[in-house]
Amino acid sequence: MIKYVKITHYMAGASLEKQVNKMFDDGVMDEDTRVFFENSNCLTTKDVREMLHWFDVKTDDGFNKENIVFVPKEWILKRGYVGW
Repeated sequence: MIKYVKITHYMAGASLEKQVNKMFDDGVMDEDTRVFFENSNCLTTKDVREMLHWFDVKTDDGFNKENIVFVPKEWILKRGYVGW
């Protein structure tokens, strides 16, 4: 079953890396996980570049027609954490 997990990235708060690693620690991250940002988040090209190393980008019209989701790459699931 596909599960959607929102991560946030504003000027303050946990880094993207920490949030994604917490998903691994909590046992949430698997091949059915779809990570997304709220439409109102302010992302930089650096943020997207970091995410593209670990995730594939997909559209998911059944979820939200205005947003994209990040799907973890198979090798990162085997590794069990991210580190940028």
